[in-house]
Order: sequence, then structure tokens, then C-alpha cells
Amino acid sequence: MSISSILFAAGLLAIIAGFLIILVSVFSMGRREGEARGFGILFIGPIPIVFGSGRGRMRVLTLLSIALLVLLLFFFLPHLSR
Repeated sequence: MSISSILFAAGLLAIIAGFLIILVSVFSMGRREGEARGFGILFIGPIPIVFGSGRGRMRVLTLLSIALLVLLLFFFLPHLSR
């Protein structure tokens, strides 16, 4: 089994797991009253845009976006110089 087929299967499983997590969370929410909170990271090219509510989570997301940016640069910069 080649590495590309292993990576393809891992990516496919990650996508399916993500859909299942979203599906379970939507059905478990029901109609609760309360404060809505949301957050996320949007990458436009190499630039991360962090959005959300809650100060503590924004710091964590900012650190996560910086770590992801460094990881992306680490993997893609060697391929750009070829």
C-alpha cells in the first residue's frame, strides 16, 4: 500500500468524521436558550483571519493560526524553490 493511498484514506476518514461530528452536534443542540458563541479561522492564501466571541478562545485561535501558518510554510516553501 503506497503512502498516497494511505494519505487519501486518512483524508477521507477525516472528512467523514467531521461531517458526523457536525451532524451529532446539530441534533444534540435542540432548542436551548442562551448565549450563542462561535469562532473559527479562515485562511486566505497564507493570511489567517481569526474571528469569534470570547477573549480566551481568540488567544488560543490566534496561537493556533500562527502554528498552522508556520506548518504550512515549512511544508510548502521547499516546493516553491524548485
